[in-house]
Amino acid sequence: MRFKHLMLSLAIVSAMGMCSCDEGKDVIDLTTPEEKPDEEPKDEEEDKPNEKPEESKVDENFYVYLCFGQSNMEGNAVPESVDMQGIDDRFVMMAAVDYGTGDGDRKMGNWYKAYPPLCRPGTGLTPADYFGRYMCKALPDKKIGVINVAIGGAEIEIFDEELLPGRLADNKPEWFLNYVRAYDNHPYLRLIEMAKKAQEAGVIKGILLHQGESNNCQQDWPVKVNKIYNNMLTDLGLKAEDVPLFIGEMRYAEKGGLCWGHNAVIAKTPETIPTAHVVSAKNCEGKEGDQFHFTAAGYRQLGYNYAKEVLTVMGVDVPEDENPQVPEDEPEQEGDKSVIWQGEQAISWGAPMMIGADKLQDLAVGDYIYVTVKDVDKSEAYNQMITTYGNAPEGKTLPGVGTRFLGNDDNVSPIIIGVTKEMLELVKANGLVFTGAIYTITKVEVEKKETETDYSNTIWLGKSIVPPLQFVNSSTFANAKVGDEIRIYCTANGSWLVFAWGWGDNESYQTELVNYEYYSLKVTEQYLEKLQNNDFIINAGNAKLTRIDLVGSN
Repeated sequence: MRFKHLMLSLAIVSAMGMCSCDEGKDVIDLTTPEEKPDEEPKDEEEDKPNEKPEESKVDENFYVYLCFGQSNMEGNAVPESVDMQGIDDRFVMMAAVDYGTGDGDRKMGNWYKAYPPLCRPGTGLTPADYFGRYMCKALPDKKIGVINVAIGGAEIEIFDEELLPGRLADNKPEWFLNYVRAYDNHPYLRLIEMAKKAQEAGVIKGILLHQGESNNCQQDWPVKVNKIYNNMLTDLGLKAEDVPLFIGEMRYAEKGGLCWGHNAVIAKTPETIPTAHVVSAKNCEGKEGDQFHFTAAGYRQLGYNYAKEVLTVMGVDVPEDENPQVPEDEPEQEGDKSVIWQGEQAISWGAPMMIGADKLQDLAVGDYIYVTVKDVDKSEAYNQMITTYGNAPEGKTLPGVGTRFLGNDDNVSPIIIGVTKEMLELVKANGLVFTGAIYTITKVEVEKKETETDYSNTIWLGKSIVPPLQFVNSSTFANAKVGDEIRIYCTANGSWLVFAWGWGDNESYQTELVNYEYYSLKVTEQYLEKLQNNDFIINAGNAKLTRIDLVGSN
């Protein structure tokens, strides 16, 4: 990947079939530890050769739900900041594909805390997200797990192993075939493989389906679903009365949906499948300009509706006022800020601005400096603010960090710069300098540290929504060594992170944001050379970058 890819905006592929009524980071170990005997050395003569080894026991309080379908189960809305908050540790997902290759990425067949995306890299918010959240809320003594195998644009026949080969040979577009290849061309078998692995840890309690846009109004759809449902039960050794099927409705006509006619077919499905239950989509908002998919708020509501139906079947009451339609984003708590400079100062490469060291003596590690800017000249893509320290010798720059304003950035104020240990020593001795081009500074404030977080390994600190790009001067990595770990802390509204070395046509690397606490990058010999000879650049799909640590390998 070349650097030009850093300029790309986040794109969520909207994959669906045509509708017509004219045709028929840390891996979570969920095995129960309390049954394991203490491992103490014992003499061989004490062994009992006829005694069977103790079998690992399934956690009967770990409820697993299988999710499958097409693009609405896959997830088609970009997760918002609220969707990264308040996820119970008891809500987990099993990855059905590998998510990237980094240390913090998900590996197929392992359990992880259920941050979105739950289906595959590049997918979005799905009904399974808020289904799991509300199940945890209603069942405080249970763990909830989901496994999501869904494919945008998939007909229901894609999950029928007998019909799959013919469907894949039926002039499918390449993007669709790529989705199927993610499951080794057999999405049904992948779901069964993951489900069998899940049965080693918990109990499968239900199956969630959202599909129909690509089989819109086909009257034999319930029969096709019944075949797949019975195949699942047989292959997993389950009974229908123990594992109901929950089918979500299509987007309603009054919400701008095109495939609303299929809801009449879904409504008749319990006549074919007695253990099937219909999940309403009546109050789920749809995307503007898109006749198939829901908004993030719509997926939250639909997930709640799934949970409500499941809990109702279980005999658990769900209060109506638990509706999650549009949960409020938690406001960020800010401390008191004090103004250390105010006015109007136009900044250019030849006209930097300096805050004297005398105004910075009360700074401490963990404080934040807020810089309010206006009049950013966005005619060029490379306008930027660079923060350095003191009057550097000609031709040299003390270690600094920067923000690059892209041509399409509408909101660039304020820029928030955290005070690191290295920065503190420099600015107290030399003052703080803002340079770059072309913008105007109107106010500089300091917010005092409110927490006792340990920032001893922190090389960058801030509260920046990315883009605009953030970068760290190469001299910051002067003492880095092979084996060290760079931890990039961010909370994501989007789903990808890019880091690069240097500007122009230099190498960059993109990964999926999965572990939302931090992304881990191990310093290899190759990376070390790049870090010490180029600026370290961070870009992301609408993520909030808060901190970068350099942790020694010793």
